[in-house]
Amino acid sequence: MSIEPTDFEKECAQLRAKVFSSVAHDLKTPLACIIGSLQTLDQMSDKLSPEQRDTLIKTALTEAHRLDVLFAAMLDKAKP
Repeated sequence: MSIEPTDFEKECAQLRAKVFSSVAHDLKTPLACIIGSLQTLDQMSDKLSPEQRDTLIKTALTEAHRLDVLFAAMLDKAKP
């Protein structure tokens, strides 16, 4: 005999999935920028102008700070 989830339980599960998807997207975007900037620096550093290198470094730093703020907000919201 299986117990069917209630409508409330289904709604909670759907809401959890939506929140997780949103958070994952918010974290993935800055992470992709950081990885892309650092890969470009790693693979093409000798071909980039000093200005291009500076832009890539600043992009990675800006996005790392953005991630830091997002994580801090998540941890703050998770506190009881």
